[in-house]
Amino acid sequence: MNKYCLSALLLCMIAGCSGQDRAEEPADFQTASAQQTEWSVGEQIYQTNCAACHGTNGEGKGDNFPPLAQSDYIAGKPQAVIQAMVKGINGKITVNGKTYDNFMPASVLNDEDTAQVTNYIINRLNNGNSNISAAEVAAERSK
Repeated sequence: MNKYCLSALLLCMIAGCSGQDRAEEPADFQTASAQQTEWSVGEQIYQTNCAACHGTNGEGKGDNFPPLAQSDYIAGKPQAVIQAMVKGINGKITVNGKTYDNFMPASVLNDEDTAQVTNYIINRLNNGNSNISAAEVAAERSK
């Protein structure tokens, strides 16, 4: 009798682990996973194009380059990031109570890459909630 119980138990275990009838991942998890992937791409673009001046973690560099992480200039203002990237900045800006007077050239990134970097800066460096699209970047670029 023990043989039959053990066999039945093994058969149930094998059937349960077959992978068929596997539940789908929740939509929230899929969305979060897609955002993480996009932010990773944005981070790679940031590291290549922005980190030399603004720091690996967006901490800024001295008196010349303002921080992008935990920045009151950026917080809740994705359009400020987009405009800085597509138009550049020339002149004084105040970030976290400190004045910076330097030149930032306009970026050569396309609209999709600009959107990904913007979302990375807003969401990962500033704990924001932004989902800027390439179309929104194109609209800001045309202003």
